[in-house]
Amino acid sequence: MTGITANQNILELEEFKYASSIQGIFDFYGPTLVSEMQNEPSIQDHVTPPSPEGLLLGGVNVLEHKQEAYQASPLPYIKKDVNTPSILMIHGNKDRLVPFGQSVLLYNTLKENNKDVTFYCVEHADHGGAAFWNNQVLEITYQFLKEHIKK
Repeated sequence: MTGITANQNILELEEFKYASSIQGIFDFYGPTLVSEMQNEPSIQDHVTPPSPEGLLLGGVNVLEHKQEAYQASPLPYIKKDVNTPSILMIHGNKDRLVPFGQSVLLYNTLKENNKDVTFYCVEHADHGGAAFWNNQVLEITYQFLKEHIKK
Protein backbone atom coordinates (compact mmCIF):
# COMPACT_ATOMS: atom_id res chain seq x y z
CA MET A 1 0.00 0.00 0.00
CA THR A 2 2.90 2.30 0.54
CA GLY A 3 6.08 2.74 -1.38
CA ILE A 4 9.10 4.85 -0.80
CA THR A 5 9.84 7.18 -3.70
CA ALA A 6 12.97 8.93 -2.38
CA ASN A 7 11.48 12.29 -3.38
CA GLN A 8 11.24 11.28 -7.05
CA ASN A 9 8.11 13.08 -8.22
CA ILE A 10 7.67 10.72 -11.14
CA LEU A 11 6.98 7.95 -8.64
CA GLU A 12 4.37 9.81 -6.63
CA LEU A 13 1.03 8.01 -6.38
CA GLU A 14 -0.91 10.92 -7.86
CA GLU A 15 0.91 10.33 -11.15
CA PHE A 16 -0.60 6.90 -11.72
CA LYS A 17 -3.61 7.03 -14.04
CA TYR A 18 -4.23 3.32 -14.55
CA ALA A 19 -5.95 0.58 -12.60
CA SER A 20 -3.65 -1.48 -10.44
CA SER A 21 -3.40 -5.20 -11.02
CA ILE A 22 -2.78 -5.73 -7.31
CA GLN A 23 -5.64 -7.87 -6.04
CA GLY A 24 -4.85 -8.04 -2.35
CA ILE A 25 -2.50 -6.74 0.30
CA PHE A 26 -0.98 -8.55 3.26
CA ASP A 27 0.09 -6.38 6.17
CA PHE A 28 1.84 -8.46 8.78
CA TYR A 29 2.85 -6.19 11.71
CA GLY A 30 3.79 -3.26 9.48
CA PRO A 31 4.45 0.31 10.59
CA THR A 32 1.88 2.95 9.69
CA LEU A 33 2.93 6.37 10.96
CA VAL A 34 6.63 6.46 11.85
CA SER A 35 6.39 9.84 13.58
CA GLU A 36 4.11 8.27 16.21
CA MET A 37 5.90 4.98 16.84
CA GLN A 38 7.82 6.29 19.85
CA ASN A 39 4.51 6.98 21.64
CA GLU A 40 4.04 3.29 22.48
CA PRO A 41 6.36 0.88 24.31
CA SER A 42 9.10 -0.49 22.05
CA ILE A 43 12.60 -1.90 22.41
CA GLN A 44 13.73 0.01 19.35
CA ASP A 45 14.65 3.62 18.72
CA HIS A 46 12.16 5.11 16.27
CA VAL A 47 13.25 8.75 16.27
CA THR A 48 16.98 9.42 15.85
CA PRO A 49 18.75 9.73 12.48
CA PRO A 50 20.29 6.20 12.66
CA SER A 51 16.95 4.57 13.58
CA PRO A 52 15.20 2.60 10.81
CA GLU A 53 12.58 5.34 10.59
CA GLY A 54 15.21 8.10 10.56
CA LEU A 55 17.10 6.29 7.81
CA LEU A 56 13.87 5.87 5.84
CA LEU A 57 13.54 9.64 5.80
CA GLY A 58 17.15 10.19 4.76
CA GLY A 59 19.06 9.96 8.05
CA VAL A 60 17.15 12.64 9.94
CA ASN A 61 15.42 13.00 13.29
CA VAL A 62 11.85 11.85 12.65
CA LEU A 63 10.29 14.36 15.03
CA GLU A 64 11.91 17.20 13.12
CA HIS A 65 10.45 15.94 9.82
CA LYS A 66 6.85 15.06 10.65
CA GLN A 67 5.49 16.08 7.24
CA GLU A 68 7.97 13.80 5.46
CA ALA A 69 7.13 11.02 7.92
CA TYR A 70 3.44 11.45 7.17
CA GLN A 71 4.08 11.35 3.42
CA ALA A 72 6.08 8.12 3.89
CA SER A 73 3.07 6.49 5.53
CA PRO A 74 0.06 4.96 3.78
CA LEU A 75 -2.36 7.36 5.49
CA PRO A 76 -2.38 10.26 2.99
CA TYR A 77 -3.08 7.82 0.15
CA ILE A 78 -6.18 6.27 1.71
CA LYS A 79 -9.18 8.05 0.22
CA LYS A 80 -12.79 7.06 -0.23
CA ASP A 81 -12.67 7.73 -3.97
CA VAL A 82 -9.43 5.80 -4.60
CA ASN A 83 -9.68 2.08 -5.34
CA THR A 84 -7.83 -0.01 -2.79
CA PRO A 85 -7.38 -3.78 -2.97
CA SER A 86 -8.70 -5.90 -0.12
CA ILE A 87 -6.33 -5.94 2.83
CA LEU A 88 -5.53 -8.64 5.38
CA MET A 89 -3.83 -7.28 8.49
CA ILE A 90 -2.26 -9.47 11.18
CA HIS A 91 -0.35 -8.07 14.17
CA GLY A 92 0.71 -9.37 17.57
CA ASN A 93 -0.52 -7.35 20.52
CA LYS A 94 2.82 -7.74 22.34
CA ASP A 95 4.97 -6.53 19.43
CA ARG A 96 8.09 -4.84 20.84
CA LEU A 97 9.38 -3.51 17.49
CA VAL A 98 6.35 -2.14 15.65
CA PRO A 99 3.75 -1.07 18.20
CA PHE A 100 0.36 -2.79 17.87
CA GLY A 101 -1.31 0.63 17.78
CA GLN A 102 0.23 1.20 14.35
CA SER A 103 -2.05 -1.47 12.89
CA VAL A 104 -5.04 -0.19 14.86
CA LEU A 105 -4.46 3.27 13.36
CA LEU A 106 -4.25 1.89 9.82
CA TYR A 107 -7.28 -0.36 10.29
CA ASN A 108 -9.42 2.49 11.65
CA THR A 109 -8.36 4.79 8.80
CA LEU A 110 -9.18 2.13 6.23
CA LYS A 111 -12.61 1.45 7.78
CA GLU A 112 -13.38 5.20 7.96
CA ASN A 113 -12.75 5.31 4.21
CA ASN A 114 -14.96 2.28 3.47
CA LYS A 115 -12.10 -0.04 2.50
CA ASP A 116 -12.32 -3.84 2.55
CA VAL A 117 -9.99 -4.71 5.41
CA THR A 118 -9.81 -7.63 7.82
CA PHE A 119 -7.69 -7.32 10.96
CA TYR A 120 -6.56 -10.18 13.20
CA CYS A 121 -4.83 -9.69 16.52
CA VAL A 122 -2.48 -12.52 17.45
CA GLU A 123 -2.74 -12.59 21.25
CA HIS A 124 0.53 -12.39 23.19
CA ALA A 125 2.60 -12.41 19.98
CA ASP A 126 5.74 -10.36 19.46
CA HIS A 127 7.08 -9.17 16.10
CA GLY A 128 7.02 -12.15 13.73
CA GLY A 129 8.03 -15.66 14.64
CA ALA A 130 6.21 -18.93 15.05
CA ALA A 131 2.99 -17.32 16.28
CA PHE A 132 2.38 -16.11 12.74
CA TRP A 133 3.17 -19.36 10.98
CA ASN A 134 0.80 -21.73 12.74
CA ASN A 135 -2.06 -23.57 11.07
CA GLN A 136 -4.70 -21.02 12.10
CA VAL A 137 -2.85 -18.01 10.67
CA LEU A 138 -1.84 -19.93 7.56
CA GLU A 139 -5.48 -20.94 6.99
CA ILE A 140 -6.62 -17.31 7.35
CA THR A 141 -3.96 -16.28 4.84
CA TYR A 142 -4.89 -19.08 2.44
CA GLN A 143 -8.60 -18.21 2.58
CA PHE A 144 -7.80 -14.55 1.88
CA LEU A 145 -5.77 -15.55 -1.17
CA LYS A 146 -8.48 -17.90 -2.36
CA GLU A 147 -11.17 -15.24 -2.01
CA HIS A 148 -9.32 -12.24 -3.42
CA ILE A 149 -6.71 -13.41 -5.90
CA LYS A 150 -8.01 -14.22 -9.35
CA LYS A 151 -6.09 -16.38 -11.78
